Amino acid sequence: MREEPCYSEAFYRSTQSDSCIIDLATDRKILLDQVNPPICWPRIFGNENPVEIEVGCGRGRFLLEAAKRCPEINYLGIERAPKYIRRTQMRFLKHIKHTGSLRGKSKSLPFSNVRLVWSDAAYFVDRYLPEDTVKAYHVYFPDPWPRKRHFKRRLVKPELVKLMSRKLAPEGHIYLATDSEPYALEMLEYFNAEPLLQNKNPEPGIMKNRDHLPKTKYEK
Repeated sequence: MREEPCYSEAFYRSTQSDSCIIDLATDRKILLDQVNPPICWPRIFGNENPVEIEVGCGRGRFLLEAAKRCPEINYLGIERAPKYIRRTQMRFLKHIKHTGSLRGKSKSLPFSNVRLVWSDAAYFVDRYLPEDTVKAYHVYFPDPWPRKRHFKRRLVKPELVKLMSRKLAPEGHIYLATDSEPYALEMLEYFNAEPLLQNKNPEPGIMKNRDHLPKTKYEK
């Protein structure tokens, strides 16, 4: 059986030469190797609005609904699978064409509050996010990789939890959802063990619903 590859600094440098930040409103792309970390949010979004990040945005359903619901929030979706980056772009483009308007009453381009990042999540959070600046993280239905030999492929690991907590703003939030009970308990253990975080839910520490947030494809 082959072992999982060791992602060295050289590996990340080679992958980041192709990874980028995508402005969905203009289709402008900025290669990550041209960005000096940490990111300056006003330079990326053109304003100083709060920033929320979806880690693993998949096909972009949550990102689209959240951006429509809260235009005063800047949203960043991180995804490392190129096919899902393309599907998210198509979802936004289809919505814009369906509404029949490129500009609203504000005279600003639609979804100017959204950026996509094609990159490995842990690497991007670690290297590019400024500390204490993220208002909220959203991590919804990451692949549970149910077979034991695949556990190492799971997105949520103690290392990522530590990185996310470091970049979280004071009074910030991290929202998670999964339909796998074993994975839910594993994630709960990791986040409860992080001293910078506090679970806001009563025992056993899991929300019964999240009706106040847009739904993802897996909840439709």
